Amino acid sequence: MKKNMRNRRLFILLAAAVAVLPSPAAHAQGTPEQQLAEHRARAKQYLINKEPDKAIPELQAMEALDPNDADVHGNLGVLYYFRGDCARAVPELRKAVELVPGIWRQQTLLGFCEERLGDRENATKDLESAFPHIDDPKLNRDTGDALLRIYAANNDLAKAAAVMAVLQEKNPTDVKLLYSAYQLYSDLAGEAMISLSLVNPDSAEMHRLMAHESIRYGDRITAISHLREALKIDPKMPGLHEELADALNSSQEGGNKVEAEQQYKLALEENPKDELSQCRLGEMAEARGETQNAFEDYSKALQLRPEDDVAAMGMAKVYMTEKQPDKAAALLEEVVKRDPTNDVAHFRLSTAYRQLHRYDDAKKQLVEYQKYKEMKDKLRKIYLNLRLHNNQMEESAAEDEKK
Repeated sequence: MKKNMRNRRLFILLAAAVAVLPSPAAHAQGTPEQQLAEHRARAKQYLINKEPDKAIPELQAMEALDPNDADVHGNLGVLYYFRGDCARAVPELRKAVELVPGIWRQQTLLGFCEERLGDRENATKDLESAFPHIDDPKLNRDTGDALLRIYAANNDLAKAAAVMAVLQEKNPTDVKLLYSAYQLYSDLAGEAMISLSLVNPDSAEMHRLMAHESIRYGDRITAISHLREALKIDPKMPGLHEELADALNSSQEGGNKVEAEQQYKLALEENPKDELSQCRLGEMAEARGETQNAFEDYSKALQLRPEDDVAAMGMAKVYMTEKQPDKAAALLEEVVKRDPTNDVAHFRLSTAYRQLHRYDDAKKQLVEYQKYKEMKDKLRKIYLNLRLHNNQMEESAAEDEKK
């Protein structure tokens, strides 16, 4: 089965080259041109009959008669490649590419062979040149994968990230590619963290980075401490007030709602277009029962960014409190249209529809709410298990260091 598939790809790749070969000519004797015509005709027929082993001697004879025929070199290289004979394929494919620059498929196969033979330098050059020009989805993916392997071996993460971005755009649902992207970007993040710690371990940027890492592992108390240190070092760092406010606002321990509100206001002083901080102030006002203040904060946020789902959902909640379910429903309908996975928006829209006596629509929204809530609950458990696993790994590593 694998051999048949390989042969089928071979003949697809050779189809364009075979098409330019003339039909079998009448038997001719003597001149090199006549001999070329006979070999070409036989090579074409063998390829049509799917007999590549018989075509190779004919192509070799043509090569001897005309060493500068790019098609002959290219066809021989392709045949050798699919036979797994990269040592013979490389010189043929290289000659074809030299004679006719821009034959990207042959240059890609040349790069594949060079990689297999351990010639990373030339493989990189050939695959980098060909990659942007390969339209065939499978060949494009194979070329990108080969480049990723080479970059990984050379520890060239920046170039790997550029190729990964192209592959993800063309293959957004490829699970293996998504996992590879996760590994790559994790390595990039780790490399950046190490570089920053070496360049300036006491910088505001380093404290901010450590805060992000602490939040990632669920340690908001440590995160708050790092963010406060960062603010002491650089009080004008963009976005820092908002990050500290979020950490204070969401932390069960070490949190301070009054300080969080102050930080959101400082974030708005620093950046009056910060609609997220404006939304958070609206949420705080709403939690205190200050409906009018909440309405004003959400209104400002929506003016800054009309498609802000957080602001829209907050405003919808205010409308529901004010017994205006029609206005709430209009906002929530836009939210679920932009993000169908927003389970809270589906639930609130169901409530609004019930108040509008649209009971069938309310039931449909409730079904959507249950579906996406269950999905997110499963993901939450996966992330929690992953975080616990990472914590255990770090604790184990720390114990090993002590020993």
